[in-house]
Amino acid sequence: MWIAYFLSILFTTSGVQVACGVMLAEATPRRLMGKMTSFYYMMINLLATGSGPTIVAVVSDYGFEGPRAISYAMTICYALFVCTTVVLLFIGARAIERWNARRSAQAA
Repeated sequence: MWIAYFLSILFTTSGVQVACGVMLAEATPRRLMGKMTSFYYMMINLLATGSGPTIVAVVSDYGFEGPRAISYAMTICYALFVCTTVVLLFIGARAIERWNARRSAQAA
């Protein structure tokens, strides 16, 4: 489980965070970049760091029994969180593409 966790962070999560930062920089006016970046990291901390361990604990308590309950809960929650993140990234990427197309059409 730990090897799979390491590999998934190495090859997926870090790329998703970079892509989100790039999309944020592309869509945000320069005068608001500092505020939006701080808001972005605040939301990451509140949602991921704040609620992630609690969600894993709840899944472990109510979904599994035995000494390996926490590892099963971590595996399932991490897989669901990564899939959700990738889906939201694609939705955001499409919205950014539409926004760029409108911006290009207005500039022309």
